[in-house]
Amino acid sequence: MELQKLMKIIRSVCLGFVRNSENDLEDLMTESWLVAKDQEDIALIRTCARHKCIDMFRKQRRRRENEREFAKQHSEDFEQTHNSTPKLDLCDLMDKAIKAGIISSQDQELIWRYYYCAETYRRMSVDLHLAPSTLKTRMSEVEAKLRKVAETQGA
Repeated sequence: MELQKLMKIIRSVCLGFVRNSENDLEDLMTESWLVAKDQEDIALIRTCARHKCIDMFRKQRRRRENEREFAKQHSEDFEQTHNSTPKLDLCDLMDKAIKAGIISSQDQELIWRYYYCAETYRRMSVDLHLAPSTLKTRMSEVEAKLRKVAETQGA
């Protein structure tokens, strides 16, 4: 079979899979041509090209899954090593601020729910019957107070 006809068949099959990705199309056509160059049966050529496309998609999916798993594992490791220290410091700061009468137990609850329980302003506002903007204002005031405690206590 002549080369132009073979490449036209392979291109039509591969183009149906990858649509606009020229880099993938070139790679698939090359791989498919290497497999199908000695074949005479058009159906077999199309099947080879189709299988090369499917293999490429499977490899991409496996790579993405591996990348996600790697990122998830390393983010958990990062959180374990880096987030434990700030939380302890924040607890110490809150204890010092409460003992000094700088923040109230309600303010401590806001900090606790926002930073440790990862609750959103919207969720907290529903529970506390306050507007989310009011909570944001209170949080910024409490954070400013905690910063002052940290500066004065040398934390």
